[in-house]
Amino acid sequence: MSSERSRILVIGSTGHIGKHIVSASAKLGHPTFALVRQSTASDPSKAAVLESFATSGISPLYGDLDDHESLVKAIKQVDIVISAVGSLQLANQIKIIDAIKEAGNVKRFLPSEFGLDVERVADVELLEQVAACLVPKREIRQVIRAAGIPYTIISNNYFAGCTLPHLVQIAPPTDKVVIFGDGNPKGVFLAEEDIGMFTIKAADDPRTLNKIVYARPPGNIYSHNELVAIWEKKTGKTLERVFLSEEDVLKTIKEAPVGPHPYGLILGIKYMVLMKGACLGFEIDPSVGAEATELYPEMLVYVYLGAHGTRLPKVSDMKMPIPQPWRRGRGQAVVEGRGSMATSGKPAHGGGSEPGKGNLEECQGFSNSNFPRRIRSLSTQLATFLRCCSYKSTPRLSFLPPSLSPALVTLPLNQSRFRESRIFY
Repeated sequence: MSSERSRILVIGSTGHIGKHIVSASAKLGHPTFALVRQSTASDPSKAAVLESFATSGISPLYGDLDDHESLVKAIKQVDIVISAVGSLQLANQIKIIDAIKEAGNVKRFLPSEFGLDVERVADVELLEQVAACLVPKREIRQVIRAAGIPYTIISNNYFAGCTLPHLVQIAPPTDKVVIFGDGNPKGVFLAEEDIGMFTIKAADDPRTLNKIVYARPPGNIYSHNELVAIWEKKTGKTLERVFLSEEDVLKTIKEAPVGPHPYGLILGIKYMVLMKGACLGFEIDPSVGAEATELYPEMLVYVYLGAHGTRLPKVSDMKMPIPQPWRRGRGQAVVEGRGSMATSGKPAHGGGSEPGKGNLEECQGFSNSNFPRRIRSLSTQLATFLRCCSYKSTPRLSFLPPSLSPALVTLPLNQSRFRESRIFY
């Protein structure tokens, strides 16, 4: 590959996975462009995301899937096009393909996938609720190949940030946990930021040309039973297991409404992964695909403490209560970590150097009164707070809301050393 970095355009850049792909592209030094609709640019809910793009040096290109001319104009400025559009827009990727064909300069196209390998899911059409999402992905693959467009497909299965905070349920379990089947088939649970990194690394890699990249880090492969066991170990509370039969699950899926984000689709994916083992039930054919961690062994990914016996460095323990300004609403939050304070004596973001004395200007709005719905948001805010306090540690955050047992999360702030030691719950 040339030493000059490929220019990358991300379509769907403000969505759940799109923003992680854009961030990874910028971090890896690519000239990065985000296709932005005019309506998005004026949307207050997207303002923070767009501001973060500008801060990271990401350039907006204004365009729309329904505006062919704007698409072609944007695509002519880049080498690689990555689609991260949501399920409502999957079929509309044909418009991206048409624009790529007219532009004539694209070296690689990555369609919106980031889940199961749709060509290996048997009888997907039998479940209408799942077919509404997976069939368009399969059809887009066929169109890309027929057009002769160079491509790479990313298959990673579960977004860990969406599933592990509540143990693959709608909300974290309190006394009971619902398990699909016998709970033994395994899935892959990968942090969204790592999916973004794998995507960008594969985007211009000659080894991934016209292939599927499967992200299967060994430390991220878990059965539902294993996830429950880790949860119980971390909370110190045994959960009553409620096992669902395949017949009951299929009945519920088929009775659910069909749509882009329905309950039936969510259940259908769980059924395929946690009951049928669709994520891992095959060997990777080298002529068709490659495994991401084998391609990029230098990349550290987030894995989850417990079943794989990850160990933290043997350094001094410390425990720090969250300062009073952060205790809004009910419940408590306590940080436990292993590490040491920054040796410089100065916090990364101003303020004092003692625990709990950092500058809180960037750390507003901490509240665990609505736990667990905003646990990821709270985790992000706490990470910011700890940076303010100059921690060089791998802290463990314990949320103690009134109605739930403690849920633990490890937030490695020195990611170059501790990134392999994070847990999402």
